[in-house]
Amino acid sequence: AAITLGYALVAPPFFSLLFPQYMDAVHLSQALAAILVILLPSSFIGTAIQAKLHTVPPSWLYWGIVPDIVHIAALVALLPTIGIWGVVISKALDAASALLISVIQWQLLKVRAR
Repeated sequence: AAITLGYALVAPPFFSLLFPQYMDAVHLSQALAAILVILLPSSFIGTAIQAKLHTVPPSWLYWGIVPDIVHIAALVALLPTIGIWGVVISKALDAASALLISVIQWQLLKVRAR
């Protein structure tokens, strides 16, 4: 989160200095950087679940495709209507759904461990 905040603060002067013709992209890059705040916990939890694969039902592995389906569906719906921001929003929905699934699986794994 601190790196994302740092990037959000540094991006505008960086873009104005090195890429002045792309100043419109500053907000997009800051939004994409903010998505990392969602992705990192999801990847940590996902790695912990992967480490416990011997105790995880095989059907749980199919849930890994859900974020991709959410991402594609959001792209199809949002890209034609709001353009490049549709891509950013679809990536955020992808990350949020991956985090949600990872948290649910982690909670279920904790219940099974008891």
